[in-house]
Formats: sequence, structure tokens, C-alpha cells
Amino acid sequence: MEIYSSRRQNSSPDEKRDFSALVEKARRALEDGVVSRDERDSIVAAIYADGKVSVEECELFRTIQEKIWQGEILIAD
Repeated sequence: MEIYSSRRQNSSPDEKRDFSALVEKARRALEDGVVSRDERDSIVAAIYADGKVSVEECELFRTIQEKIWQGEILIAD
């Protein structure tokens, strides 16, 4: 699935850095196939940290959701 948006703009260096950190945070949280609620909350907090959600952040979160729905990733308490 692809997401299109007329809001897609070139990211600033800070936004690129923040997104790279978010991707790494998500990778570490998901590497064992289980995501805790704390890890999920940490990812969501990072997405909303700057007060806006980029298309890339939305795509990343949707990918995580799909993996959970498909049973590839489990949620632990």
C-alpha cells in the first residue's frame, strides 16, 4: 500500500535525523517479534514529539500496525 499526500515536502536535516532515530527505535523494539506497550507508547511519543506527523512517520506506524494485525509481531503487556 502506498500513501500519497500533497503535504509531502522536503525534510529538514533535523527532521531527517529525527526520523532516522525513530526508525532505529522501531527496529530495536520489533527485532524480537514482540512489542511491549511501553515500546509502542515510546514510538508513538516520538512520532508526535514535534507536534506534527509526517507522511513517512505515518507509513512507519501503519507498517507496524499491519505486522501486528497479521500476527508477525505480538503485543506484550
